Amino acid sequence: MTKKNNNLPDNNLIFELMEEHPSFAIIKVDKNLNIEYASPSLKKLFHQNSGDLIGTSILQYLPPDDRVRLKDSLKEAVTNLSPSFDGEYRIYDTNGNIIWVETKARLLYGDDGSFSGAVYIQSDSSARKLAETSLIKSEQKYRDLFTNMQDGIASTDLNGLILECNPAFRKMVGYSDAELKMLTYDDITPLKWHSMEADIIRNQVEKFGYSFLYVKEIWHKDGTVIPVSLRTYLLKDEKISPVGYTALIRDLTKKQETEKELKLNQEKLQKALVEKDNLIIEMNHRIKNNLMMVNSLILQKSKDLGKSADLSDLAHQIKAISFVHEMLYKTEKYHEINFKEYINNILAGIFSPFSDMRIETDCRIDDAIFSVKDTVTLGLIVNEIATNAIKYAYKNVSQPIFKISLSKNSSEDEFILTLSNNGNPFPDSINLNTSKSTGLRLITALSAGLGGKVELTKSPHPVFTVTFPGDQEK
Repeated sequence: MTKKNNNLPDNNLIFELMEEHPSFAIIKVDKNLNIEYASPSLKKLFHQNSGDLIGTSILQYLPPDDRVRLKDSLKEAVTNLSPSFDGEYRIYDTNGNIIWVETKARLLYGDDGSFSGAVYIQSDSSARKLAETSLIKSEQKYRDLFTNMQDGIASTDLNGLILECNPAFRKMVGYSDAELKMLTYDDITPLKWHSMEADIIRNQVEKFGYSFLYVKEIWHKDGTVIPVSLRTYLLKDEKISPVGYTALIRDLTKKQETEKELKLNQEKLQKALVEKDNLIIEMNHRIKNNLMMVNSLILQKSKDLGKSADLSDLAHQIKAISFVHEMLYKTEKYHEINFKEYINNILAGIFSPFSDMRIETDCRIDDAIFSVKDTVTLGLIVNEIATNAIKYAYKNVSQPIFKISLSKNSSEDEFILTLSNNGNPFPDSINLNTSKSTGLRLITALSAGLGGKVELTKSPHPVFTVTFPGDQEK
């Protein structure tokens, strides 16, 4: 006879403890699944008043899919005369919210073996179910990312045997998944990279858990060498023990092809620019020579005509333009001119033929760079005023002096070009705006072309002051 253990609580005490426990709910149903008893803990656990449930069908608190599953599980258990079955179902609380419950059903049978009802012990499994759902979604997102990434992903064990890879990597190397799982990472890496990569694994991945971005090559199945950049990570198990490596790999073939094409285009462009520069230099040289030829023809024609026609002004104007092209021919900066150097060339060209007069020049020009167009315009102004001085100003002057200065007035953002000589004054009757003199009209028109103006001081000595905007500087 078995001795009764008095230390065990009786069944009534166990039932009372379970009935009041906030983590469990007890429901008894009859053979038609109508509720005959519901424990008080239902109110705290599922927000249901136990008294309101008596006489109602347990099925009405389940969504349609779960009703079918519960009825099928019950039918199978009764058919097999099983004493119990377990399951997980959804139920509605009084607010219509869905709650996941873990259910353990104990089936009741009559003396004749027919089904007479069941007792359900239920616990809230919503938190666990939510965690499982979130995990499944996270795993699915990772799987989608793994599958759809344009970069390759490959994982190996500690010996380099390829365990898993994504479609991008398989496409990159041309092997099938089954073929890759028979290869190690060294098998698809040219020998010259083995030592370098082993050093990276040893000194970076195993020390820090990852590598810095590095570049190497891998073999394609057809023998083609593929340049790649990659970063390798150390994989660990739940005990934080190393179990393998995974690498994120990017094919650099298109990038290198693009860089090569870009470099080739840059070289072509550079060659074209050099050819352009040489062409412009040669063009300036030819223009200068052609202008000097025209200048010679004009001077010869002037000699032939004698005193009946003086073409020296035209000759000097052409020479002033030719000086620009001569300077452009000698410099790499074919779109701009050093004004000081240019004016010195012009004055030397104007005054050197008159060595018997010994005209002294006083040139005070700040450093300034102008465009070719504006330099030519200023050169023609200087040429016209200087040749006019030779013709009219220095008669009966023993020591002729020609002065030129250029400065910039920063406050007004303008240039001031001043040209003067110590010769005879201009007649009072001369007016720049109404003069019939071709030279004076040309000076006025050229100054206006610069967006500026010219003023004339007639005595005691002639002084021309040309003011023009500072944005003429290049």
